[in-house]
Amino acid sequence: MKTLHVDTLLDELQNIVHTNLAFAKDLEENHKDRMFESPAPGSWSAIQCLEHLIRYAAFYHPEIESKLNNHRVESHFKPSWLGNYFALSMLPTEKMKTMATFKSKDPAHDKMDITVLRTFIANQERMLVMIEKARTSDLAKVKCKTTLGSWLKFKLGDTFRFVVYHEFRHVVQAQKAVAR
Repeated sequence: MKTLHVDTLLDELQNIVHTNLAFAKDLEENHKDRMFESPAPGSWSAIQCLEHLIRYAAFYHPEIESKLNNHRVESHFKPSWLGNYFALSMLPTEKMKTMATFKSKDPAHDKMDITVLRTFIANQERMLVMIEKARTSDLAKVKCKTTLGSWLKFKLGDTFRFVVYHEFRHVVQAQKAVAR
């Protein structure tokens, strides 16, 4: 497992979150008419992608915030093999595999409105604050629960990577839904 410099990792995550924010703001300004349209039967619209992320953020944001501290010990972070696997599996690729989601996180049959977009933007801004706080936190020793159950915990650094990469994956999906 490759060891990552903490500041380099957090800079990468910040850049991804800024990309997500730029997309959401562009969506609000230029694509309000298309954000609710599904690109194909059974596919999520852009707004459904963002709602899915809001549902995950409702779990992960408080979990991450509760683990942030002011006791950074190491300047490098070594992901765990399982945390690294989960984080990297979230990154968008050219031929992304679709993944099943929990029913509670699936927005396919719910009515959406513009508040979804505004909530997503607020969540991304909240994530930027958390990433800044993480610069003085121990990303390796602190563990976070996952939505798979409290028995499976990731290092704080792996949790950040998983959440931000997951958000980026669905932002790419939302971009494709709008661009079709």
